[in-house]
Amino acid sequence: MKILRRNNDFKKMPDSTINDVVAIKALVDYGWKHCSRKEYKEFFGLNKEQVKPEEVKKVEPIDAPKKKKHGKNK
Repeated sequence: MKILRRNNDFKKMPDSTINDVVAIKALVDYGWKHCSRKEYKEFFGLNKEQVKPEEVKKVEPIDAPKKKKHGKNK
C-alpha cells in the first residue's frame, strides 16, 4: 500500500499488481508525491477537527494507456 499526497489531499493506493504500479506512476507524473506513513499519521493526528481520515477515499487504479500497433492494415 502506497500513500500519495498533493497539498493536503491523500490517496492510499495498492501496489500489488503491475497495473497498480502503473497507476501510481501516472499519479506521480500528474504531480502527486509519495508520502510516508508517519507523515500521514502526523497530519491527521494534528488536524483531527479539520480533516478526518474517513474523508480520504481509496482510489481505483487507472488503466495504463494502450499502445497503438503499427502494421500493414491499410
